Amino acid sequence: MEGVWVLPQVSPSWTPTHSAGVCAFYGECGYNPEVNVSLVRSKVPCVSNTAAREPSAALLNLLSSVCPDLALGTAAAPRVCCSLAQVLALQLSVALSGAVLARCPSCARNFANIHCHNICSPDQSLFINVTRAVPVPGTNLFAVVEYQSFYRQEFAEASFASCQGVRLPATGGFALDTMCGLYGARLCTAQRWLDFQGDKSNGLAPLQIHFHLVPNGTGTGTGTGTGAGLEPLYVRAWSCGEAVSAQEQACSCQDCAESCPTITPPPGPKPPFRIGAADGALVLCVLLFGLLTLLFLLTRICHHRGSKQGLTLHPAPVTPPGCSVRWGDAVHRALVRVFRCWGVFVAAHPLPVLLVAVALVGGLSAGFRSLRLTTDPVELWSAPGSRARQEKAFYDQHFGPFLRTNQVIVTAPRHNRSRYHSVLFGAQNFSAVLSMEVLQALLQLQESLAAAAVPVPGTNRTVRLEDVCYAPLNPSNPAPADCCVNSVTQYFQNNRTRLAMVATQPHGTDTGTVDWRDHLIYCVNSPLSFKDITALELSCTAEYGGPVFPYIALGGYTGSEYTEAEALIITYSLNNFGRRDPRHMWVLSWESHFLQLVQDFQRRHHNLSVAFMAEVRPHSGPGSTHGSPTGAERHPPQVESKVTLALGGVAVVVGAVFAAMGLLALLGLPSSLIILEVVPFLILAVGADNIFIFVQEYQWGCALWGDLNGAVLYG
Repeated sequence: MEGVWVLPQVSPSWTPTHSAGVCAFYGECGYNPEVNVSLVRSKVPCVSNTAAREPSAALLNLLSSVCPDLALGTAAAPRVCCSLAQVLALQLSVALSGAVLARCPSCARNFANIHCHNICSPDQSLFINVTRAVPVPGTNLFAVVEYQSFYRQEFAEASFASCQGVRLPATGGFALDTMCGLYGARLCTAQRWLDFQGDKSNGLAPLQIHFHLVPNGTGTGTGTGTGAGLEPLYVRAWSCGEAVSAQEQACSCQDCAESCPTITPPPGPKPPFRIGAADGALVLCVLLFGLLTLLFLLTRICHHRGSKQGLTLHPAPVTPPGCSVRWGDAVHRALVRVFRCWGVFVAAHPLPVLLVAVALVGGLSAGFRSLRLTTDPVELWSAPGSRARQEKAFYDQHFGPFLRTNQVIVTAPRHNRSRYHSVLFGAQNFSAVLSMEVLQALLQLQESLAAAAVPVPGTNRTVRLEDVCYAPLNPSNPAPADCCVNSVTQYFQNNRTRLAMVATQPHGTDTGTVDWRDHLIYCVNSPLSFKDITALELSCTAEYGGPVFPYIALGGYTGSEYTEAEALIITYSLNNFGRRDPRHMWVLSWESHFLQLVQDFQRRHHNLSVAFMAEVRPHSGPGSTHGSPTGAERHPPQVESKVTLALGGVAVVVGAVFAAMGLLALLGLPSSLIILEVVPFLILAVGADNIFIFVQEYQWGCALWGDLNGAVLYG
């Protein structure tokens, strides 16, 4: 038996007639007095449970482009339930959604179709029931502020399915992340998707719409009471794999699984090779190993027996050495003579040699004044003529260098976790770092950085954050509020008053209070919302106008448990000017001051753990002696009582490091912090170790000659 759909409780006063060719509302009756915050303010319709009207030619032409699926142009006597002003507002609304859904024409058409039928369908009263209206001052009209819309579930599910896979490249996620409120794309359903479209708190809907999805195969109510004659809307919904017209294409494979080509599944793995119940390869390896072992043993036994039987006293023939052996021996003897003479000369003239060595090291070390340290990772890890460097140069020339990143990461190991019971979202765990105390401290740091005036060395200019920051929505004349700064406090637009707001929140039969925690819970799950669903009615977008995604502002959480994040992250995105641009020095100056302010913040807040980084890299001066401690710490066991030998070895290492780097500086070759670490180890391996090896060899030689002399004298 066919089921009977039970109509929800409605008000019978505003739409008493539900029949074909009859409207539920028509025209515009001003703005909704119950909506104070809206991204795009739209007027609400007037209650009009009357017959549909004949459209003008201008209205019919506009409807054919905005709502082609209404098929009014093919009707003999077309009728509509909307005015020209309503269709113009609808066109703007569809254009806004089209920017998000444009990658999939089928989805965009279905989305527009929903609102086209709601506003303009000549059979509007069949599936719409106005539940609340307010009088328009100075007129006899009533403005609609709330109504119910009834759809067949099959139509709603098909429309939702066409949009479910559409991606939004600007965010790296799905379009439904922006159109499903708190649930996001992962938990979104057809019902939740439509509910968000009709939620007046989303910053776009001018009035409240309650969508009711009637299950397929369920009949409507009967009789003459409230709801008699209602028929849920059911029209065609395009699948994402269909082209909506000959001029359009179906959605791409990236946005629609139906559009992806069918790939033949690969053949299954071959059955494993087995010998009996054992692995075949293992059995063969064991047999091969046993065979080779047996062959080896037999060969050794036969060779041993043959050597016993054929033992003779004839000497083996002597083979004369080859050319390479003679040449190597000659080179070895030459090197021995040269270095022996050099060693004898140095030992015989120690003072002149030391003076010359000190003078040479001192002269070469003077090059440290012109030492240039390379800290740019691009210069360190890519060759000037490499393909990667060429592509980066092309990108920088045509699009500008990529942004510079400066970050602060804050954790609160000494704070306690908390549990918050939200009237809207239930019990939620909050990590130690998500507390009002920590958020206010971070906000103070951001305010200090925004207000800082930093002098530029060598000039009379001071720079501020807005002079060097990346301002995507106002790049020509940015203010501090236009700078792209991503942090948790941006969910409150870096405003202390909004962070401290508290409001009374009705929820069903319950009433409670909401504060910054409720707003945060909503925003981390719906970062693209222009207004939350709480009584606070705050936006989730940052002060500069862009979204703050939780994976940018939070760290150390599992899955989507954002309120349990262990770290808060502040990210400053700065413009990266070319090195020849004078503004490059502005950025370096501001980043250096950024490091100073964050270090001061770290010292003041001992109860917080603060980590930070900047593109500018502070480094030690040219006279850094990284090799000296290394040489001194590496050989204490070998020093024993030879203090002068140990100090001399360290002096040789330090002198070699200074001389090598000074020579490179004089030649104009840049150095790096990596070289400061590597060069001392190379010199230790070549020089310092050999010093102790030579001395030890000399000591052993003296001891050996002493033993021989004693044996000769007393033997």
